[in-house]
Amino acid sequence: MTPPHSCRRWDCSLRLAALAALLALAAGGPGCHAMFSFDPVGSDAGLDADGFDGEGTVDVDADADGDVPDDGDVLEDGDAEDDGEVPVECGDGNVDPGEDCDDGNDIPGDGCEPDCTWTCELDADCDDADVCNGTEHCDTASHTCAAGTPAPDGTACTQPLGDPGICRAGSCASPQCGNGVVDRGEACDDGNTDDTDGCLNTCVVATCGDGFTWVGHEECDDGNTVTGDGCEPDCSWTCENDPDCDDAEPCTGDETCTDHVCVPGTPLAEGSECTTSTGAPGVCRGGACAAAGCGNGLVDPGEECDDGNTSNFDECLNTCRDASCGDGYVWAGHEDCEAGETRICSTSCSTAGREACTTGCAWSGTCAPPAELCNGLDDDCDTACDNGFPCCAGTISTCTTSCSSAGSRACSAMCGPGPCIPPAETCNGLDDDCDLVCDNGFPCCAGGTAACVTACGTAGTRSCGMDCAPTGDCCAPTDICGNSCDDDCDTVVDDGCTGCTLCPGATEVGLPGNRRTGTLAAGAGSTRGSCGGDGAEVVFFFVTSGTKDVFIATHGTAFDTVVYVRNCACDGPEVGCNDDAGGHSSSLLVLRDLPGGTYQVFVDAKTAAGGGAYSVDLYVTDPGLSGDRCGDPLPLASASPATGNSCSFTADYTPASCEGGFEGSGGGEDVVYYFYLPTATTVRLDTCGSAGFCPTDGDSTCVDTTLYIRNVCTQSSPQPVCDEDGCGFRMGSPPYYVHSDTGSLSLAAGMYYVFLDGYNESTGSWLHCGDYTLTTTGIP
Repeated sequence: MTPPHSCRRWDCSLRLAALAALLALAAGGPGCHAMFSFDPVGSDAGLDADGFDGEGTVDVDADADGDVPDDGDVLEDGDAEDDGEVPVECGDGNVDPGEDCDDGNDIPGDGCEPDCTWTCELDADCDDADVCNGTEHCDTASHTCAAGTPAPDGTACTQPLGDPGICRAGSCASPQCGNGVVDRGEACDDGNTDDTDGCLNTCVVATCGDGFTWVGHEECDDGNTVTGDGCEPDCSWTCENDPDCDDAEPCTGDETCTDHVCVPGTPLAEGSECTTSTGAPGVCRGGACAAAGCGNGLVDPGEECDDGNTSNFDECLNTCRDASCGDGYVWAGHEDCEAGETRICSTSCSTAGREACTTGCAWSGTCAPPAELCNGLDDDCDTACDNGFPCCAGTISTCTTSCSSAGSRACSAMCGPGPCIPPAETCNGLDDDCDLVCDNGFPCCAGGTAACVTACGTAGTRSCGMDCAPTGDCCAPTDICGNSCDDDCDTVVDDGCTGCTLCPGATEVGLPGNRRTGTLAAGAGSTRGSCGGDGAEVVFFFVTSGTKDVFIATHGTAFDTVVYVRNCACDGPEVGCNDDAGGHSSSLLVLRDLPGGTYQVFVDAKTAAGGGAYSVDLYVTDPGLSGDRCGDPLPLASASPATGNSCSFTADYTPASCEGGFEGSGGGEDVVYYFYLPTATTVRLDTCGSAGFCPTDGDSTCVDTTLYIRNVCTQSSPQPVCDEDGCGFRMGSPPYYVHSDTGSLSLAAGMYYVFLDGYNESTGSWLHCGDYTLTTTGIP
């Protein structure tokens, strides 16, 4: 059972709001009226002992020297509307200059905020940037925010810290929340959307103050710390029965409990018979039960004093007891306030705080800041704006966009983080503004190619410089047979035009190959492979003069593909075909030790309805061990470390540049791996688990590694990272710790190639090949 609650629990917290009722009572009327004192009509004697002047407005002792000017009805510095300061009268129940409203309480969200501004005036003021709880709107009549209609479960949303999430029962939770497993970033996960048990639907442990009542542990939970509003800060009811509200004073009437809130009773008329706290007969005087003879001006037995009046602000109370600190009334001229009372004051950060009355009935001189509100200000004077909320209202913060560029995010008026807005496009070979186009707005994409017309009048491409300007010769991918012109700029006229009949529109891939992208229109195809391919096709060809290894992958293509290769003519014999690879609808085909000749590569849509953007990696290199070159790279995944010895491989590749810039970085034997990311992912690669130290070439059990990643296997740029000695190194014996660590990398979706290389300077005894262990995280 909830214990009885005294006047101090509920009635005193409503004193300002009950001012009108108290004025109707006799002087020194019933209840906790010590908050108020009034000068006689027409008096201008200044501030009363309880902090109110003759106008009924609060005067504040700004310098705590006891001299309180009679000017409490002006702003602290006169400019509250343009610097966020709170009027010192805020909370007195009167709408003073500089205030939008004043409801006499400190309850946020009730239409009038504790800083005396409207809770809302426009719908935008109510927007909490949370798509899961719907679109809020402002009731302009009451200035309160009305909730929206929650979004369906599974709707995409952004969590408070910017991570992607999904809507669950009106709240934004992590995508894994609700699977019954406590994943990383979750405090709990009970697999349901019940907010009344120990785990909320956002996978956060239930606590008092979260706004949801935990059945069996809490009686209520209104999500605030306001006392007397029906649900207390400890999540218990303010009252359950009328006796819980009884203030033990018969003259104040019978208090009742309605909707768990204590409602004052109707005070008895002056002179009504009552029984004092000692059991003696008495009469009601000024809202209190006094002895029957009290008020006759004579000190009768059982009385400490009797001044013949009902004032509780002189040396004798209306109960004929001597005034003292803690009796609930302010003794004029002797006490400044009543112990336990508070008054509004201006804090060091210009917010409306509360100054407490000490046990000696004097104001403490210390202004305690209020709780932080969502308003773009520092309410609690801790130098942090809107701390405790997801973000500071009205501010702009940095964020990482969906295309891994540095964007910006605005914080709404309800302290909810908005979407991450991409920056303007810059010339850097990347898609900064997340529109899937590289360096749009510039002549071409830095480090890529630009369309042009060759000297032969045919369509070609030329290199794009790092300044986004086309550079170099304009060349077609292959010679156009019969025009007696060198379209492909290889100094040979009409090369590839004899012997093998090419498919119409076939595009030559210059060796050792590259990445080709484009768009394939949907429709029925004119050719089909042994493993499928009923849709339209795009055809490439290459010519070799000797045995080669060939690697073809369409990972990253937007539609379901089939890849097959034919020897020589468009209808020549098929040498390989692949439909789906690696659990994807895209294709991957490796042809090892392929004899020299002309080969045509068909990239088909699996069905006639398929089509869209495609990406084809096609590399043709000399044969060797699997992983030696781009024509036969090794697959890489995070399921288990990749191990081996690099001494059987050849030195074919070097990085564009490398962390540390040591001479010989990436000059040793290299092993080539590849991996595919279906979505943007954070990955990390390191060889820190390899043999610890590499003294000299005489030790063949370890390698001084260099580790780098390329977007296109046969091109040194773009190169997302290169690391040499990232695991740390030191001088001494053993001499060096020489392994590599890329650190965490945010990579966009697509194909990537990893080169595990060796350090091999022109002089020195560093071991450039040997045993290694390559560990990865984040790669599916």
